[in-house]
Amino acid sequence: MNRRRLLTAALAISAALTGPLSAADLGVPPPPVVVAPAPVLVPVVPHIWLGHFTGGARTAIPGVMDWRDEFARFPSRRECLYWLHALKRLYRAQEGYKTCLPIR
Repeated sequence: MNRRRLLTAALAISAALTGPLSAADLGVPPPPVVVAPAPVLVPVVPHIWLGHFTGGARTAIPGVMDWRDEFARFPSRRECLYWLHALKRLYRAQEGYKTCLPIR
């Protein structure tokens, strides 16, 4: 009887020292770990504007048009709109696509 108590006590102590059973001990794969990245502080940078202009102007040759499809980058929206306005005055015979978009 003492031998049985000693064996039970030894098993209980060894189980306590090894810790609880996990799912991996039973052959069950662990659930996937999802790691959420910490928020990154991005320094504020000035916007860059992309200007896009398409339009055409008449030429001296009948049936021939001077067509423009131009892109340019600007540090401010005001400069981009000024550039578009200047091109609209030069190439107003055929309307095209005109815009200023912030790209950063």
